[in-house]
Amino acid sequence: MARSAGQMTAVLDFSQHGQPGQDPCDPIEYLTAGWNMISFKSSNQSIATAINSIKANLISVWAFENQTKSWKAYSPTAPNWANDLKSMDTANPYWIEVNKDLAWAY
Repeated sequence: MARSAGQMTAVLDFSQHGQPGQDPCDPIEYLTAGWNMISFKSSNQSIATAINSIKANLISVWAFENQTKSWKAYSPTAPNWANDLKSMDTANPYWIEVNKDLAWAY
């Protein structure tokens, strides 16, 4: 931003972030192999529904719940009793580990 003689000039950036042609409101995450921190952009969904399209490449999902001050996790290879992350929502950030680069539409 520059000022001169009582005037102000601003540079506005309207470039699109993400992938070409992607609606910024679409719930799509571009994940890279390894760990990714994401914000879930959809309404509350069960973990099974949310991760269905990436289940074959998913290693685990972790979330820290501030209310309980505890970590919750889900892994498709873990037994049900060990998976205490039951749903995903917009309230928490999530750490997601995948085994390859992929686009996740939920």
